Amino acid sequence: MAVVSRPDTAPDSAASPGLQEMARRHLWMHFSRMGSYSPDHEIPIIVRGDGCYVYDDHGNRYLDGLSGLFCVNAGHGRTELAKAAARQMEELDFYTLWSYAHPPAIELATRLASLAPGDLNRVFFTSGGSESVESALKLVRNYHRVLGKGQKHKVIAREIAYHGTSLGALSATGITDGDVLQGVRYQGARSATTESLVMRSRSGTMRRIAAVHDRAKIRELKGSQSAA
Repeated sequence: MAVVSRPDTAPDSAASPGLQEMARRHLWMHFSRMGSYSPDHEIPIIVRGDGCYVYDDHGNRYLDGLSGLFCVNAGHGRTELAKAAARQMEELDFYTLWSYAHPPAIELATRLASLAPGDLNRVFFTSGGSESVESALKLVRNYHRVLGKGQKHKVIAREIAYHGTSLGALSATGITDGDVLQGVRYQGARSATTESLVMRSRSGTMRRIAAVHDRAKIRELKGSQSAA
């Protein structure tokens, strides 16, 4: 996010020091160097949102270029969405899909199936992206196992191709440096035309990525041990 405007006068932020102290003592933030925060280096505290902007506890306005974390695409502060959520929570706030169904899940699955291409007509709901990738990995491995091809367990992915932070999703993300995931082996296939089985995508277009990859190696793995 980038600061796009600052308040003409600083708002009353009397509660801010207390929130700062509580955050430093009790809140473990994601992907953050917690030791870098101190009374002299505040933790950014976002207190409200409106459309594509969010505001911190000092009144600074930020353009939310990430849409939260890719999950507030409709914008912040949408009253109609809040009212719809409130109505649903009053009627049924949550119930598991383990052997049970409920109308919103049935209706949304039907809607998504009508929008999906080809014969993609069944929807498996998850709580987020990492769980979705985990579910896909489990499904594809079990699919091959049912077909008697249990040896197909490898996954082809680009290097630093973000798939999530759960264990299986992280293993497919392609962080090959260091001991991020001990026990996960990344198989390279370097040659004059190949940089790695985990394709590098830090720069250039998808065409350049495809150009440096050894198609024969992909075909070999897909035909033997590659599940996805």
